[in-house]
Parts: sequence; C-alpha cells; structure tokens
Amino acid sequence: MVYSFLATWISFIFPVFYKRLQIRNAHWLRLKTPAIIAINHPNAFADPVGLGFIMYPTRFWYLARGDVFKPGFMSWILDKIGIIPIYRISEGGKEGLLKNDATYQRVNEHLKNNLKVIVFAEGICIMERRLRPIKKGVSRMVFGALESLGDKDLLVIPVGVNYSQPDKFRSDLFYNVGEPISVKEFIKDKDKQSAKTQKAFLEMLEPKLRCLITHIEQPENDTLVLQAEELNKREMMEARQLDVNDLSKDLEVLQEITAKINRAASENRGALETYREGCTEYFHLLQKHKLRDWLLRDKNTYLLNYPMLLIRLCLLITGLPVFVFGYICNVLPHTLSFFITRKIVKHREFFASFITVVAVVLFTLYYLLFFFLAWSFGDSLWRAVSLVALAMLSARFNLYYIPFAFKTLGIFRILKNPKLYKALKAQRKELKEQFNKL
Repeated sequence: MVYSFLATWISFIFPVFYKRLQIRNAHWLRLKTPAIIAINHPNAFADPVGLGFIMYPTRFWYLARGDVFKPGFMSWILDKIGIIPIYRISEGGKEGLLKNDATYQRVNEHLKNNLKVIVFAEGICIMERRLRPIKKGVSRMVFGALESLGDKDLLVIPVGVNYSQPDKFRSDLFYNVGEPISVKEFIKDKDKQSAKTQKAFLEMLEPKLRCLITHIEQPENDTLVLQAEELNKREMMEARQLDVNDLSKDLEVLQEITAKINRAASENRGALETYREGCTEYFHLLQKHKLRDWLLRDKNTYLLNYPMLLIRLCLLITGLPVFVFGYICNVLPHTLSFFITRKIVKHREFFASFITVVAVVLFTLYYLLFFFLAWSFGDSLWRAVSLVALAMLSARFNLYYIPFAFKTLGIFRILKNPKLYKALKAQRKELKEQFNKL
C-alpha cells in the first residue's frame, strides 16, 4: 500500500524533473523469472526510482549503502519502497560486513519468489559517461543466488542508464535494456564456485553493459563529446530521417559521435586537438553573448526574423498571467527545494536525487496546506480543489513557458547583432567540417 501510494505520487512529480523518459526492450524486465538487473550508476537513487516509475506496476528491489538506514521511520520507509541495505567495510566495518549475510538472504528470498533485484554493477555512483570496472561482489551475489535457487535458472539483465545531463533540471533519461543472460547456460560444464568462472562471468557481462551506454574512454574528452553532441547529433538524426524524440535512436547517434572522438584520441590526435580548440572558442562566444547553438542550425533560420519575434512576443504576453499565477503559487516550495539541497548536498552525483526527494516532500506538504487554507477561508470544497489544481497545472505550464521565453530572448540577441551571427555561423560550419574529417 505504501509503495503504491508513493508510486502514484511519483508518477506526477518525476516527469517534472525529466523532460523525456523512455525505455527500450522493457519486455525483458517483465519476464516471470528470478532476475538480477545489473545497471550502471551515474545518478544516485534517481537511477532505480526512474526504472521503477517507468516499469510500474512491475516492482524492483535494490541494494543501497547501509549507513543511510537509521533506526525508526527512515528504515521503515526505505524498506517499504524496496531498498535493501548493503554494507562496505569503509562504512560499517567488520560488523557491517556480517550484516550482509542477512542482505544476501533477503535477495535470495526475493529471487525465489520470481522477483527482481537491481544491483549497481560499478559499486559506486559517479556522474560520468563511461562504465567503470564491475565489482567482484556482483558475481558473488549472482552465483550465491543461483545456488539458493536449486533447479531454477537465474537471469542477469544488463541495463544501461543514459542521461543527457544528469545534474541538470529537465534532463532526458533513457533505459537501454540488454538481452538477458542465463546463468545456468553460462556455467554449463564449469565449476560455478571457482574464482576463474566468476571472473569469466564479469568479463562477459562488462562489454554487454558497456554497449548499452555512451562510453568515453578518456575523461579529458567528456566536455568535447558534449560539445560535439550539441553541434552534430540533431542534424545527423534529421539527415537520416530518424525520429528526434526516440531516445533509442538518439543514443545510437550519440554512441557514433563518442566512438569517433575515442578513435581520434588514439589515431588522429592533432586533428582532435584542433577541433577541441575550435569548440572551446565557439562555445565560449555563445556563453559570452548568452546564446545557444540551436539558433545557428540551418533548420531554425526561419525563426530569425522580426515578424516571428513579434509572434513569439505576443504569445509570451498572452501566457504571462498564467505564468505569474503559477510562479506566485509555486515559488516557495521550489525555492526551498533548491536552497535545502544546495546546503546539504556536496557531491553533484546526489544533487538530482536529493532535490527530487525534497521537492516531493515539500510540494506534497505545500499543496495540502494550500488546500486547507483555501478551504478554510473560501468556505467551499470545490473552490479549494480547483485552486490547488490550477496551481499545479500552471506550474506545468511554466515548465514550457520559461524555455520559450529564453529562446525568444536568444532570437532577439541574434537579430540585434547580425555580424556576430554571421561570424558564429561560419565558425560552426568549419567545426562541422573538422568533425567529419576526424
């Protein structure tokens, strides 16, 4: 009951934080068989919560660091939403490691009931576009679970978690589900208890998981891949007549861009450095003049004229009353969510996850208080319900109004400075030629 309530409420809140949320091959996660789901881990608990949301009512249990399980309400609520504590020696010492016996037992019980357990294969949350080495604990859990299942088979399902920018509000989130691995099939004619077999399993799982995400081989190229993505991905998809709203196609093109950068880093270093310098200068100019690359795309030239600017300004004026109402009604919990998160969270890997939790709690309490105050002073139940509904709907409206306003400002800045536009356009064309030669 607690899980269903939270899932229902998160179904309203979660899409607010993520612009697009999609999954590929979801049917493999609905198989009625014991399964361990091995995923990468770029964004704290947003990774499993997003998967639970998009796959509801299919339920998952997942492992989380045991030191967050404080006695009392916290442990109770974490247990109800499907989190199982696991301890590392750095957090719980030897005493914590002994508690892991109970953890593995719980995992095995869930699997015996044909349920699914999520395991963070890298063992650590790092916000980057690469797969870190898979921890040995994954194979120990897999083979221990298989032994407890007796004659039953165990599936290991690799899932790649892909964000456009995980630390940014309104990021895209795409779950790329790989083909299940039959553990029994893998260990056929092998000694499942041997360290060699377990190592071989990890060596087989790691590339299967890596191909489900974008993997930038060298960290110094992280920013360059983001820049190359912004410059090329949308136009590459349009040239191939791919659906730009399909995140599976989006990932395929991004993997192609990433592979080109990876290859150039080892085979064509000079050209890559020239391209890096050009990208750095180009995006510095965009930032300096408060512009975005999308304004320079050939397809968006039709927007860069004063009649179109006037139409957009009229739309902004028309929607202004709704924006003001939504801003006034929602500014308090919104501002508090960011304030509290910035005060508490020191690592960006936990920012998006923490602010999601804080916002769910604050907005829930705020709308309840809003409702009771409106009911008390207005003396009408339906008027109070309507006012709260309008506050929530206007908040959704503002998610689209604000980007529209910023884009309109960008069009105005371009029209005001045609020489800058011409220079940026030429620089962008040169960067595209350099990228094609990498």
